[in-house]
Amino acid sequence: MVDNLIQQSEELFNSAETLNNIYTKYPRLKKFVQIDDIIFSPEKYKEGEGQLEFHHADEDLSPFKGRTVIEIYNPNLKGEWLEQAIFGDMLHGLPNKDPEFTELRSQFKDSLEDWQMQHAHKKHQEQESIGDYPPREFDKAFDVSILDGFIRGYIAPDERDEWSNFYTDEQKGILDNMVNLLQEEE
Repeated sequence: MVDNLIQQSEELFNSAETLNNIYTKYPRLKKFVQIDDIIFSPEKYKEGEGQLEFHHADEDLSPFKGRTVIEIYNPNLKGEWLEQAIFGDMLHGLPNKDPEFTELRSQFKDSLEDWQMQHAHKKHQEQESIGDYPPREFDKAFDVSILDGFIRGYIAPDERDEWSNFYTDEQKGILDNMVNLLQEEE
């Protein structure tokens, strides 16, 4: 059944068209995040865990050294939710490449309240307990994964939209500024 879903997903999925749709909605991404490939890896899908993974070209642990790849795990991601998920993971490519986005990301990070940071520590403990990745100190996990997840939860929510009550009004303003920035023509 999973193989059949993946085959259907791959037949219906056109990565060039999907990336073009994303770049049309968020033109600034095209300048800073170029995806070399989008691949399906359903064998890595575990219910309740990650739907997909962004691999930087220079990432030490990437199975795709030298290429920026989005690896889709969830065979059930299709249509607008697949596009939304890909867009959300592309946000991993912006920090330290787009100075304006990086500044807004820093503002968002500085705005986090104690209860949100407690949530971040809980997410880190969950990540560490799964053991799919080598152990990371909290600061590293927060910077490359958890903070991006907080941002993505607002900018590119999934169908569950479990982050809807997570943000303060100040944070929503910062995140709206991020969206506006991404929509700017370069």
